[in-house]
Amino acid sequence: MDKCIRCRLGLTRRNIVKGKGKLPNKFLIIGEYPSKPDDVLGEPFVGAPGKLLDVMLSRAGIAIEECYYTLSVLCRPTDKRGGVTRWPKDDEIISCANNIMEIYDKCNPGNVILVGKIAQEFYGKVFPGHCKIFGPEWLVKQGGIGCVYFTDMVQRLRRLT
Repeated sequence: MDKCIRCRLGLTRRNIVKGKGKLPNKFLIIGEYPSKPDDVLGEPFVGAPGKLLDVMLSRAGIAIEECYYTLSVLCRPTDKRGGVTRWPKDDEIISCANNIMEIYDKCNPGNVILVGKIAQEFYGKVFPGHCKIFGPEWLVKQGGIGCVYFTDMVQRLRRLT
């Protein structure tokens, strides 16, 4: 996985953003794709969206130490190195599926939390019955903690504890 070139994103990324947290773990959180800051630091959920996700988990009674965070696509989707982040193409998501399943096997979670549209569409069938929540970047744009959807997302997460 460290030198993955299964798709064209292997040519434009800075880092493979595998994840963060300890393996194995109780919860596996699968998000969408790396942002530019994620790519630079090599870690998912960096910045305000990641902080909001951590607040949601905490308010739901889920300790951050109980979570391993990863993404549906481990390389930032862009058409050139340092370019503008774009929505990943289906073949890029599919190319990364073996990486995600390898992470899942290492995590051996009791629960999978699918964060955002891509994770829900591509992994909702693989992990049926697991928790689905809005992407934290979208929630930040809707007002973050003050947004009407925030409480609903916390309640969904709380059902996992």
